[in-house]
Amino acid sequence: MTRIIFTIAITTAIGFFIGKYFYSSYRDRRLYYSALTDFVSTLSNNLSFKQEKLSDVVLSYKQKTNKIFAEQLENFSNYMSNGGSFSITCDAMKKNSAIVENFFKNMGTVDIFTQKEALKSYQNDFAECLKNSVQEEKNKGMMLLKVFTLLGLAAGIMLM
Repeated sequence: MTRIIFTIAITTAIGFFIGKYFYSSYRDRRLYYSALTDFVSTLSNNLSFKQEKLSDVVLSYKQKTNKIFAEQLENFSNYMSNGGSFSITCDAMKKNSAIVENFFKNMGTVDIFTQKEALKSYQNDFAECLKNSVQEEKNKGMMLLKVFTLLGLAAGIMLM
C-alpha cells in the first residue's frame, strides 16, 4: 500500500514540475513586460525632468529590477558601450521580439522630442503586451500546470 501511494506521489510531483516548467515561460514573459513597461516610464520621466545619460539610467534601473529584465539591461548596456549585436535574452520573449528589439536599438538615437513621442507609443504597446501576458499566464500557464499535474496523477494510477 505504501508503495502505491509513493508511486502516485512521485508521478504527480513529476507532472507538477513539468507543468511548472511550462508555466514559468508565461511567468517570465509577464515579468519581462512588467519591468519593460516600468523602464519606459522611467526613461520618459528622465527625459522630461533629469535628462541623465542613457547609460546611467540603464545601470540604475538594472539594480532595482527583476533578474530576467536585469539580464536584458546588461545586454543592452554592453550593446551601447561596445557596439556589436543586440539580442533578446529572455527565451520566453523570442517569438514577440521585433518590437522590443526596435525599442532597444532605437533608444537614444533621435532628438528628445521625438524620443518622448516614441516612448509614449512604446508605453502603450508594452502595456497592451503586459495585459495579454497576464491573461496568458492566468489562463494557459495555469491550465498547463494543472493538466501536467493531473497527467502525473493519472500515470501513477495507471502504474498501480
